Amino acid sequence: MVLGMINEIQQYLDARYIGPPEAAWRIFGHPLHAKMPTVIRLALHLPGIHRVVFNPEESLETIQSRVGQQMSTLTGFFAYCASSEDECPFTYQEFPQHYSEAQQTDSQISIDCLNNGQRNAYNIITSSVFQNKGVVFFLNGGAGTGKTFLYNTITLKCRNLGHIVITVASSGIASLLLVRGRTAHSTFSIPLDVLGNSNCGLSKQSLQAELFRETKLIIWDEVPMQHRHCVEAVDRTLRDICDSDKPFGGITVVLGGDFRQILPVIPKGIREQIVNASLRHSVLWKHIHILTLDLNMRLNHEDRENANFANFFMEITLL
Repeated sequence: MVLGMINEIQQYLDARYIGPPEAAWRIFGHPLHAKMPTVIRLALHLPGIHRVVFNPEESLETIQSRVGQQMSTLTGFFAYCASSEDECPFTYQEFPQHYSEAQQTDSQISIDCLNNGQRNAYNIITSSVFQNKGVVFFLNGGAGTGKTFLYNTITLKCRNLGHIVITVASSGIASLLLVRGRTAHSTFSIPLDVLGNSNCGLSKQSLQAELFRETKLIIWDEVPMQHRHCVEAVDRTLRDICDSDKPFGGITVVLGGDFRQILPVIPKGIREQIVNASLRHSVLWKHIHILTLDLNMRLNHEDRENANFANFFMEITLL
C-alpha cells in the first residue's frame, strides 16, 4: 500500500526506458505517432461565421483583414465549384479524397524541380498513363540521379487526377521512400520459391484483383535485384486478371533501378546463373522501353574532378 500523494507523472519518468532505436528515432526528428487512415474534419457554417484563430494582442483591424482572406474547407469547396468550368463530380464529403489544394501545389512544385532528363521521362510516362497506352518502361539511373524523386512526382500527379497508382519496391527499405510504397512480394503475393512457371497467389475474383483491373500505373523500384521469375510471375498474373495478352495486362509499368548495384542473389550460384536470373534475360525485356537518367544530383558539378568521376562511373556499364 502506497501512502501519500501518488505522482503518476513522476512514476512514469522514473520507470521509463529509452532504447537505442527510440533514441535514434527521436534524434532524427521522426514522428512518434500517426493516424491511419487520415481523418479530416469538414467545416459546416453560415456565411462569414467560420472558426478563426487569432492573437488577442493584435489589433481588431488586422484580425478582420486577415479573416476576410481565410477560407474554410466549406468555402474552399464552393470556390472550386464556382471556378471550375465542368460540374464537380464529387460531393462535399467525397471531395477531400480526390482533391486538395496542398497536394496540387507538394505535386506542381515537384514538377517544376525536375531536370531535363527527369522531365523527359515524366512526359513520356504520364503520356502513356493518360492515353492508356500500357507501355512498359525501365528507368535506368545510378544512385543520386533522382529516380525516387521522379517516381513520387509522377505518383502524386496521377493520384491527384483520380488515377490508381501502385508503388512497390523489391526491398522494404526502398519501399519506405515511395509514396504509400510496399514491397513487391506483399502487394502481388509473389511466391517465396518462385519458378519459371509460377503465378502470384491472387484470385481473379478477389478485391485485390479488382484493384489491379482499375490500376493505371505500377511503379516497381529496385527491380535489378529481383529474380526475373518474380517479374514474369506478376506479368502472367496481371494478364490473366485483366484478360489481356499485353505485357502486365495493358497497365503502364515503370520498372527502375541500376544494374551496377546488387543483382539477384543466387545461393552458391556461379556468374552465368546470376546473369541468367537478371531481368535483362527475361522474355519481357524486348517489350521494355528504356529511359535513362545520367545527371547525378548529389554532386557539385562545378568541381571538374567530381564531374569527370561521375561521367566515368556512368560509362562503366551501359544498357
